[in-house]
Amino acid sequence: MSLLVENFIRDGFTVTMSDVIDAELLATYRRLVPGLVVFRLLMDLPTARVRARTRPVYLTEDEFETLHRQQRQPLAVDHEVVVSFMTPEEQVAAVQHGAA
Repeated sequence: MSLLVENFIRDGFTVTMSDVIDAELLATYRRLVPGLVVFRLLMDLPTARVRARTRPVYLTEDEFETLHRQQRQPLAVDHEVVVSFMTPEEQVAAVQHGAA
């Protein structure tokens, strides 16, 4: 993965990855991708349920709740953005502002 990221950056691309992570995976990403900047997008459970229903859901309700609960654990991220009441455009602007 890190070689692929390095190649894209060398060729002038901005690399964006989207993932559901825990502390262990975050540490792995930081080790593999030098200069990584991590934004954590946070939302409450009801909002997460509404948004999840806009696309195919492959988790049971229990799995979904467990995953959401796990995502409330503290992580050493660079930026946290609460997106529960933001439009997609507002979310993009918040991330762009944090990256500036």
